[in-house]
Amino acid sequence: MEVTVLKTPGPYCFLGNPVVFELQTAVYGAIDVSISCNGETFTQSYYPFLKDGVYRCKVDISGFLFKTNLADSFPQGLGMVTPFAGHSVPFTFTIKDSVFIFFINDTPVYNDYIFSGTAFPGGVNDQTLALLAKNSQDIFSFRLNVATRNFLFTTRTHRNVVRLKESEMYPFLFLHPLGVISFRSGSGNSVEAVTQIEGTICLLDIYKVKDQFLSDFSENALKIEVLVGTALAFTFLIGENKTTEERYRIRFRNSLGAFEVLEVIGVASHEPEFGDETIWKELTGSNFYENRRDRVPMTETIKVETGYKSKDDLLFVRDLVCSDEAYFYYPDGTYFRCTVKADKMAYRQKKIAPTSVALVVTEVGSGKYVSPELDRASLDELGIYNETFDKTYTVDFM
Repeated sequence: MEVTVLKTPGPYCFLGNPVVFELQTAVYGAIDVSISCNGETFTQSYYPFLKDGVYRCKVDISGFLFKTNLADSFPQGLGMVTPFAGHSVPFTFTIKDSVFIFFINDTPVYNDYIFSGTAFPGGVNDQTLALLAKNSQDIFSFRLNVATRNFLFTTRTHRNVVRLKESEMYPFLFLHPLGVISFRSGSGNSVEAVTQIEGTICLLDIYKVKDQFLSDFSENALKIEVLVGTALAFTFLIGENKTTEERYRIRFRNSLGAFEVLEVIGVASHEPEFGDETIWKELTGSNFYENRRDRVPMTETIKVETGYKSKDDLLFVRDLVCSDEAYFYYPDGTYFRCTVKADKMAYRQKKIAPTSVALVVTEVGSGKYVSPELDRASLDELGIYNETFDKTYTVDFM
C-alpha cells in the first residue's frame, strides 16, 4: 500500500518531546512501521482515519526511543573543543512497502520508506514548542543547529550573550557547525579550536578557552566571542569571582540533557534528617527490661540561599529545581549527589531588584554510620590549594 509522508520531525530531536510523522493513504488499511534504536527494533501497526476523502494518521515514536548509560559528568581539560561520543540516540523509522517504484505485469512494486534521525536526552517545554511551531521551526532550526546563534545546549538563555561566573565554567555540549570555530577576546586576541566534522557532538570547554588566552597572551579574558568562520555566533561574558564567606556549586543535568553549574553564595546550614527508630525491649542480667534500638539512618540536608540572582538566573534556578540529576560541591571539591527543592520561589514578571531563593539540598542516600570530615590535603592527590597557588580558583567536577 502506498503511503505519503506529509510531515516528519527534523534530523535532530529530543527524547522528552513527541517525535511525530504525519501519514496519508488513499485506501484504508494497516500501516506497518518499525523503529530501530539502541540495537533493538520495535514493530507497530497504525490505522488511519478518513478525512477529506483520504486516510490520515499521526504516528508518535517517542515512546520507542530511549537512552541508556548516560555519562554522569563531562570530561574537562582535553581541549577547547573536543568530540563527545555516546550522548545521542541514532534511530530509524521504516514504513514497510510504502514507496511505489514501478509495475511488473500490472503488479505494483514498492520499496520501504526509511527516515534516519538522532535524538538527545531532554526536551523543550510546551510553550516553546508551540511558539516555534507557529514559525515552522523547532529548537534545532531556531538555534541549536544554527552557526550564527547561541548553539550551546544551555538553559541559561536563548540569547546570543551567555553570562556566567568564573566558578560556573564547565564544558558546554553542542553540535559542531560547518566551519572553523575560533574565539576572540575583548582586546582582539584570537585562538582557534581544532575543527571537527559538521554535526559532531562536541564539548566546548570555556575554562580551557580562557586558560588559552592567559597562556598565549597573558590576558584574563572576561569577554570571549565565539566565531564560526568569520561570522560571530555568540559571546561569553564571564563575571569574576567575588570574595564571599561561603561559595558552593551545584552541577545538574539541564532540560536539554547537558550538565551546567550554578554558583550559590548564600548562607548554608546543615539540617540533617533522622529516620525512624526501631526500638525493642531486652531483658538485662538483673532481670528487668531496658530499651534497645538499631542505629538510626540519617540523610544529609542542607538549606542554602542562592544569593541575589537576575531574572534570567532565576529561570535557570527553576531548571535546577526540576532536574533529575544534581551534585552539590563544597569549596574543597568534595561533593555528593542530591535532589534540590525550593522552599518558596517567587519573583515579579517585571523584575526590578535581584532576588535570592532558598534551596533545600538533600543527599540521595541515607546511612546509619557517621564519620568525621576527611582532610583532602592528607590524601594522596593534588588539593585545590598548593605551593604554586596563584589566585586562580579551580574545582574538579569529575
